[in-house]
Amino acid sequence: MSLDLADVFASASSITGGAGGPSWYPPPACGGHGGDGVVIGFRSSFRSIASISTGGFGSCGASGDAYGEGLPVLLPGPAARAAFGPSVQSELSTLSIAYQGGPLDDVLLVVGPRNPQTGDLGARGPWLVVDFGWMPLFEIGSANGSGVLAASITTPGLPAGSGSLRTMLQIASSNAFGLTPGSSQSFLFLDRQSGPDCDGDGLNDFVELIEDPALDANLNLVPDGCPGG
Repeated sequence: MSLDLADVFASASSITGGAGGPSWYPPPACGGHGGDGVVIGFRSSFRSIASISTGGFGSCGASGDAYGEGLPVLLPGPAARAAFGPSVQSELSTLSIAYQGGPLDDVLLVVGPRNPQTGDLGARGPWLVVDFGWMPLFEIGSANGSGVLAASITTPGLPAGSGSLRTMLQIASSNAFGLTPGSSQSFLFLDRQSGPDCDGDGLNDFVELIEDPALDANLNLVPDGCPGG
């Protein structure tokens, strides 16, 4: 991974450089060197917590380095992890959040229009650009001495007829090391008063099925009491 003009945070990630490719020389030449795990460009920063970076394997040549260029900032302590509820929810419903991090962490929720996880960077954890300045932060509680917090929030209300709202929720922890990002998930919140409403009860059909799955015994996403259900 190469960074330039970026502030990147790796949380609970495993980063590995690319494997060495075949040489362009005719046989019996060896393959190329393995790639470096992270290369930090000019005016860039790379911070990580509970992450591992390793160089890629080189078949005959040398393997890459964990950090090919630049100095990373490696923070001590556990990563901020959270398990959220289902990614499709109705408005004004209860969303459960299970947090695991450091002892007595102050736990915050970040709300924004996009998921901060970037594209395919070869990491198995969240790669997060630290850009909280323009996104709302809400305190949801403090972790106990084991770093655990069980919390719940009410999903936002939507204007009648708006259909749905797509947004992102992300955990952030505040402790002696400052504000650090953690797990994130994209959500789709459904307006209860928007269509479709095949049974005419004034409630969105999908909201009905989310709140009572037994209404769709054949799992075709249409309430059983409706035409085609």
